[in-house]
Amino acid sequence: AVLGYADVVHFTHLTDCLREDVMLYLNTISHIVHTCAVRWSGLANRNLGDGFLVLWKMPEAGVQGSEMVGMSLTMGTGDLATRRSAIADRALISFVKIIAECRRSPDINRFLTRAKQIRLAADQTPIDFRPEVGLGLHVGWAIEAPIGSDFKIDASYLSPHVNITMLLENATRMYGVPMLLSETFYALLSLRAKERVRKVDVVTIAAKPQGLFTFTMHNSVLEAPEGHNTGDIIKPEQLEDVPVEEIEGGSGAEFLWLIDQDIVVLQESIEENLLSFFRQGLCSYVDGDWSKAQELLQQALAIAPDDGPTKSLLTFMESFGFRPPQDWIGSRGEWQPF
Repeated sequence: AVLGYADVVHFTHLTDCLREDVMLYLNTISHIVHTCAVRWSGLANRNLGDGFLVLWKMPEAGVQGSEMVGMSLTMGTGDLATRRSAIADRALISFVKIIAECRRSPDINRFLTRAKQIRLAADQTPIDFRPEVGLGLHVGWAIEAPIGSDFKIDASYLSPHVNITMLLENATRMYGVPMLLSETFYALLSLRAKERVRKVDVVTIAAKPQGLFTFTMHNSVLEAPEGHNTGDIIKPEQLEDVPVEEIEGGSGAEFLWLIDQDIVVLQESIEENLLSFFRQGLCSYVDGDWSKAQELLQQALAIAPDDGPTKSLLTFMESFGFRPPQDWIGSRGEWQPF
């Protein structure tokens, strides 16, 4: 299954400010997360306080898409690899939509404005509350089972892969990005989706080196058109009269990376020089040439001073004096971002 985890950013501080109203804030985000997941063929699974686990079941050999819960008709066509790629694309689109919907939600922004005002009135250190959630996407097996007793039972998924998904979400703070994807998830994406994704590091997870990826985006937000439903496609003007079903049914999720306006606006005007310098710097970093990596990443930072992945790599190398440790194998040691 594709496993996704969403966690509310600054939840402890928001609880301190909003008190009992924090539940209204949490339920507003919960509605967006679950609606976007289900809209894009996923399933809402567990609520873990300020975190939400969602998933997309993968088709098995010999099982048609129409037999799988939550699958659209287009996901039931093609070979197994194509169907799995379509699911991965839809999972990523779902998480991009969660970010866009949270950013433009008037209710969420009202709660955050109020929290800022409360901290200011109490003469507390200001916090830049933003309408964001931390997101992690991974793929792996999980045991589906009821957990509990006669007093309370929850349907749940148990697996070390669930823990890895939560680990990815937690590390978004370290890399200064709203979303992190594992290499196993990235490998399932279509070519169009991979073009939108950026590799940010190589780490060791469960004794295996694994790349980390993110969906590169600005802090911009698109105002939703009139009649927009949470999680839905936002079409360009030239396709306004084309039914959504026809757009999704034609080329599947791959076509949506080109036309959905949330995706377009979030990635609009991203500096190609930034991505180029970062890619080169990342390669030098992995190869152990940290002097060259430092030079290239500094050039990337000059283009985008607030770029989280660039600052994260520079900070990590600086902790070693920009000299790789003797046991460097192209990835960080056993990953513990907590």
